[in-house]
Amino acid sequence: MKKVFIIFSLFIFICSTKCFAASNVIIQNTNSEQVLQYIINKAVSQGYGNYAIESATSNSITLTASSDLENILGIKVGVQQDKIIFTAVQNGNNTLLSANIVIYQYDNNGYQTVHPVNDNEDEITLLNNIKAYFNNYYFFGYITGSEVEQGGFKITSLTDNGAFKEAGVKVGDIILRVNGEKVKKHKRAFLLNNFPNMFSPKPATFVIKTGKIEKEIVITPKEYLPLGYMYNN
Repeated sequence: MKKVFIIFSLFIFICSTKCFAASNVIIQNTNSEQVLQYIINKAVSQGYGNYAIESATSNSITLTASSDLENILGIKVGVQQDKIIFTAVQNGNNTLLSANIVIYQYDNNGYQTVHPVNDNEDEITLLNNIKAYFNNYYFFGYITGSEVEQGGFKITSLTDNGAFKEAGVKVGDIILRVNGEKVKKHKRAFLLNNFPNMFSPKPATFVIKTGKIEKEIVITPKEYLPLGYMYNN
């Protein structure tokens, strides 16, 4: 089964429908129309990779990307459709936005299969990037490599005036644990900025390895204005 990842602003991803479980996020101080219109604007202006708007209602949007299925000889044997369905529900002054991921395969012989991706990290990452357009978010100010090294992830760059740099962390140091959890056990969540939660202002306890020395540091993330504010000012 082929997964398709979408580039959304600074990040990458996917989703869909029916009875499959969906991930959700609460976007504060917005109405559902604003959120859905933003998704439509992004889909039209940036294309969500190969995704296009399939349908839109007052509370949901479906995006679809199609690709050919080929056998080992390169002969087309069917079509694959990757669907993203967003549903927005007004909850007081906030919007509850959900996303779901499902892949449909249509063989030339008429046989249809449905593959729920059930990948919470992809869904949450996509939702978090939408939420970050409307709400403040928090970053520690580091980027790591994508492969496990010495039990953790090596820091490849630090943001100027970022929380990590101000705490004395250096490029080349290795992040081993966050709040007592080994980062290698949460690899995808960690690399997709979902661990720690980018919307939590709470300090986090990091275990950092410098050379052969491990040290525990409590670091408070810095607050950043919504992406929408930065784009529009």
